Amino acid sequence: MAEREKVLRLIFEVVDEINETLPEEEQILGAEQTPIFGVDAGLDSLSLLNLILGVETKLAETVGTALNLSEVLIGNDSDETPGTLGALADFIAELEG
Repeated sequence: MAEREKVLRLIFEVVDEINETLPEEEQILGAEQTPIFGVDAGLDSLSLLNLILGVETKLAETVGTALNLSEVLIGNDSDETPGTLGALADFIAELEG
C-alpha cells in the first residue's frame, strides 16, 4: 500500500526531474496546490504526460505498484480527476488503499 506522503514525495521527485528539462520560466512548482489539469495548470501536454508517466515509473520502481495512471487520468471528464499535485497524491493513495 502506498502512503500518501510517500506518493507525494515521489510526485515531487518527478516534478524536479521535469524541471531540469524546462526553462526557468516554464518550471512547475513542487507544491500540493500546484494545478495539473484545467485552465490554471502551468503544464503543457508534454509536461503533463511526462508527469504521469514519471509517477507511474517511480511507483513501480519504489513501491512495486503498477498503475496505469495515463489510462485513468487522460481523457477522464469526471469531476474526480485530480486537479492538483496534492489531489493526485490522494488519488493514487486511494487507488492503492
